[in-house]
Parts: sequence; structure tokens; C-alpha cells
Amino acid sequence: MISTNILIQGIVAIQERLALYVNHARDFYFELLLTTNPCPVCGEKMRAVAPGRWECACNATVDPTIAFQTSPCCGAVLVLRRTHYACRSCGTIVPSRFLFDESVFDADYFRSAMAESRERKRCAREELRLLLASSHSKELQLTDVPDMMVVPGLLDALADFLRSGEVRTDDHPPVRSDFRMEQYRAIVLRIVHEALVHFDAIPFVNEDSRLDRARRFTTLVFMEQAREIRLEQTQAGILVVPCV
Repeated sequence: MISTNILIQGIVAIQERLALYVNHARDFYFELLLTTNPCPVCGEKMRAVAPGRWECACNATVDPTIAFQTSPCCGAVLVLRRTHYACRSCGTIVPSRFLFDESVFDADYFRSAMAESRERKRCAREELRLLLASSHSKELQLTDVPDMMVVPGLLDALADFLRSGEVRTDDHPPVRSDFRMEQYRAIVLRIVHEALVHFDAIPFVNEDSRLDRARRFTTLVFMEQAREIRLEQTQAGILVVPCV
């Protein structure tokens, strides 16, 4: 979407012009470097294919910073570290004059680091698998048919357990009254008529307020599906509106 703000349009136009200027400056800068630093193998002009990589028609491939630049501190050849170049002799970081605004990194180092990371994860998974396997219980092998008489008193204990399974009604709470949705529906239809009413204004049927609230809401949901009423959520709560 293009902005209609004149100021923003002007900024966008400036950014585009700057990007075009940077591209031209980069092309001119590398043209000078490629012209003044020919291929060390055949002497022909090379071409830049990636940051830190030049190629020649003779199939020679070089890192121009390592091939053509030396350190100002020791006059030594530069070496590629993780994300920069450094003097081979003293290790001082040296900015590459063969990079415009690009970033360089040691692909072999990061490739090795990723491989080591994957290997560590594989070893961790294998250790976890062995740990879980060692925690499993041993297989149970039954060489003989189980004998109930081996444990003294086992049969009598099982018989007592089976006889103790009688259900005592006084151990359970009284069963709540059955849910009769039609009773709630009749109340709602009687008080709604052609005017809306708040959910909490619907009269209680059951003495258990929480149970009654759940049954009222269930009834209203079914009534809304039947298009007898409509439920509206407001900040004050749920309103029950008759369908006309």
C-alpha cells in the first residue's frame, strides 16, 4: 500500500536513490579491485561471485583478502577467522579492503560446529533411550501354573473381600432431583413475553443455586437453538431476548 503522506513519499524516494547510489558505488569499487588484482594463476581479470570469493575463467578460485592483502602490523598474510580476518603472525583483526558492506564468515568452521551440535544431540537422545530402557522392569516369565495355596489364607481373604462388596446407601449422598428442562422452559416463556430479562432474574427451581444456574443456562441454550429466545452477552451479564 502506497502512503499518501508527502513526507513519507519523499523519504521513500530518498531511500530508493540512496540504494541506487550504493549499488553503483559497490560496482565501481569492485571494478577497481578486479582490475588492479588479476588472477594469480593466469593473470586475467577475475570476477566476484560471493563475499570473500573470486573466480577466474581458468577455474581458479581465491579469497582476495588472503591472496592480495597483508596485515599492516606485521606485513603477514591474513587468515580467516569465524567472522573476520586477522594477521597470521600476531592475530590482530584486520578489516578487509575486498569487502564493501558485506559480511564474511568461515563456512568450514560453522559447518563443523553444526555437525558437532547435531552429534551432541544424537548422543543425548541415545543416552536418554538407554536410560529409559534400563529403567524398564524385567520380563515376567511364568514357568509354572499359579497355585492359590502357595500363600496361606489367600482363599479366605478373597472370600471375605467378595462378601464385603454390599452397597450401603448411607455411604452415598442423596441423589439430586431430576432435571426437567420443560419446567425451566415454561418459566422462561412466562416471564419473557415480549420484553427482555436478565439471566439472574429467572426464578430458581432447585434449592442448590449452582445446580439451578447450570440447568437454567442449559435450558436457555436449547431454547436459543429452537429460536424461542435469543441470548445477548453484555457487560452487565446475559440478557434473554424473546424471538419475535
